[in-house]
Amino acid sequence: MTLEGRPESVDLLVVLDDSSLGRIDEVNGAIARLTRSLATGDRDGDERRDVPALPLRVAVVTSHLGAAGHDVPSCTDGRFGASGDDGAPRPGDPSCGGSSPVITFEPGDDADAFVDAVRCAARVGTSGCGWEQPLEAALKALAPTPDAADLVHPRVPPLFREGTGHGFAEYEPFTYPPVLAVVIVTDEDDCSVEDVSLFDPAAYDGEPLETRCRDHRDALYSIARYVEGEHGETGLLGLRWSPDDVFVAALVGAPLDALEPDGGGGYDAVLAHERMQLVADPTQPSRVLPSCSGSGITALPPRRIVEALDALDDARVPTFLRSICAPDLEPSFDALGDALGDRILGARCSRAIIAGCVVEEVLPEGMTCDALPGRTRRTIEDGRQVCQLARVSYGSGAPGWALVDAFCPPEASAIELEIVSPPGADYRVACPDSLAPDGGTCFE
Repeated sequence: MTLEGRPESVDLLVVLDDSSLGRIDEVNGAIARLTRSLATGDRDGDERRDVPALPLRVAVVTSHLGAAGHDVPSCTDGRFGASGDDGAPRPGDPSCGGSSPVITFEPGDDADAFVDAVRCAARVGTSGCGWEQPLEAALKALAPTPDAADLVHPRVPPLFREGTGHGFAEYEPFTYPPVLAVVIVTDEDDCSVEDVSLFDPAAYDGEPLETRCRDHRDALYSIARYVEGEHGETGLLGLRWSPDDVFVAALVGAPLDALEPDGGGGYDAVLAHERMQLVADPTQPSRVLPSCSGSGITALPPRRIVEALDALDDARVPTFLRSICAPDLEPSFDALGDALGDRILGARCSRAIIAGCVVEEVLPEGMTCDALPGRTRRTIEDGRQVCQLARVSYGSGAPGWALVDAFCPPEASAIELEIVSPPGADYRVACPDSLAPDGGTCFE
């Protein structure tokens, strides 16, 4: 638990290419490793908690949105017919026991069972639609349902060709929403189609279907749809009150020599790289030249996905980019976990607390400080006892409160309550009068 209404949990959406994605088993294992790190707080795999564990909700969707009813090979057998898998969170594969479409974890739950459920949901196979639409799939998975749109966030939800959003980004009214993290994994570019005649073999003068995404970019949804939104409808930015509470990552076919070491920014240079251009392969004109290859994979230039990251980055959304062609994917997912973990902890950091200030707990009526460990009664307000919590070392297991400054900027602090919080209790940071005699703040 943290103070000042900061984010205390994470909603993680994983968007997977289910169309002949190379290294799918390696990707599946890396996703399991990522979710274990977030669930346990063990960043380096030494079975010791390095950072606070947080509640998690995880959903997996595929990039398969069908072909609007047209007879396109591999695009007719989705879970929702003409809409493919429709951006709907998918239950786990029956071969591994299945799982709920939305997999939840609370600190103290069985982390192994949680990770197994995520691994099962991420078993998407490789027979999905060859027209990958990961940006549209992500938006449809996240967008609020019409009934919840006004209740959760006063924005107009995006319209879709069929149906409505699946509401994964919804949160309880009057609460600070979870950090929303989106991870896209594909070895091709995004082809989120607005003009569905693009799927019609007879349209576009009978041009080969394989070249249409490359040659008719104006038939695709604009990148703005997935950032700030368009036509008065919300994009990813509208799903949270602050861009700081959204995190978008992509493991795609970016050239290895074009990437920033920390996985962020530098998108203009990536987009300008010679292998990121859509150049027809002279040996197979229906395809473009690959942007990278290696470890059993050949990837195509992910221009639209990088353009989306670039636009999100300009809007102050934290973003992350790594290459699906890296020799080993584990370091990429570990770096992703670190970046996301730092983002979450950053959201939990407030201004640095002045030495000598204390954390107080205002108990519900009828409860007493003496009956609870780690508390000392200070006063009574409106019939409710006010306890001073003991200050303890982070990770000690002793009841009280601890600072987690090691993971905050130098000028900030995060507070972790190492207690069982009674329902209805309130918390605040308080200063002795000697430190703030004029009623000033406890924060530097």
